[in-house]
Amino acid sequence: MSYFRPLLLAPPTDKYLHNDLHLRDVPPDEPINAHSHLIAMMLNNSATIPLVEGKMALGKWQSVLFFELDGPRRRTVLIQISGE
Repeated sequence: MSYFRPLLLAPPTDKYLHNDLHLRDVPPDEPINAHSHLIAMMLNNSATIPLVEGKMALGKWQSVLFFELDGPRRRTVLIQISGE
């Protein structure tokens, strides 16, 4: 059983108009990635996490996850710290 349920809602094997690359202008290395875009819409793309004494204040069962849905690709992560 998969714990990543969005894959059940947007299986990579389904047919998506977005994947008909001949219908639009795309770079030559454009991947077949409609399912990745659909899953990304179901996930948050940001988080606000309090810092206490310089450490992330996460609950016992909480963690920060990064999902690569369309890769592997080189990615940039932006961290912004606000406050005193």
